[in-house]
Amino acid sequence: MATDTPAFEPSLTDEILTLVGVESAPCTHEVTRPGIRAFARAAGYRDRVYYHADEAKRRGYRDLPAPPGHLGFPAYDPEQSDYLLSWPLDPNAPVNHPFSPVQSIHTELLAGSLDLEYIDPDICAGDVLISRTKLEDIRERYSKALNGPMVIQTTATTFKRDDAPVAVYRFTLIGYTPVEGT
Repeated sequence: MATDTPAFEPSLTDEILTLVGVESAPCTHEVTRPGIRAFARAAGYRDRVYYHADEAKRRGYRDLPAPPGHLGFPAYDPEQSDYLLSWPLDPNAPVNHPFSPVQSIHTELLAGSLDLEYIDPDICAGDVLISRTKLEDIRERYSKALNGPMVIQTTATTFKRDDAPVAVYRFTLIGYTPVEGT
C-alpha cells in the first residue's frame, strides 16, 4: 500500500524523547467552598449539595463535595506560577503542567483529549491536593490537513491527598505551526 505522506524534518530530539516518564514538580491545589460553588455554577449543577454545607453534611459529606471534574484550583504564586493557568511554570524544568508539558517548537496548541479517572471521589472543601504531571508519550506525525508536522504530547497528572491518589487526569495536547495557504 502506497503512502502519500511527504517527508518532513522531525523536530523531536533524543533529549526530548528521554523525557517520557519524567514527572513535574508538585503543584498544590486548594479545594474551597467558593471554588466549589463557582465551578458548580459554571458547570450548571443546581443540586444544593454543592452550595450549602448543612445540606452536604446532612447527606454524609465532610463539607461541600467537589462536583465532578473539579479538583480544586492551583495555589497561585506570582513568582512561580503560569500567569494564566496558576500551575507552577519553570522554563528550566524538563516537564511542566499538563497544558504545557514540554516546550514546543510549534506556535499553536490544540487540546486533543481529556480523561479524568477518580480513584477516591470523596473530595470536599478544605482538602488540599498535590499533583504531579508525568509525560506519558510524545510523538510527531504529519498532518495532511495542516500540510505539516504536529507534535502530540500525552500526560498523566496524578492528584493525591495525604499521599494517597484520588484522581488521574490524562490529557493530550497537539502542537502545530500553520503552513501558509492552509
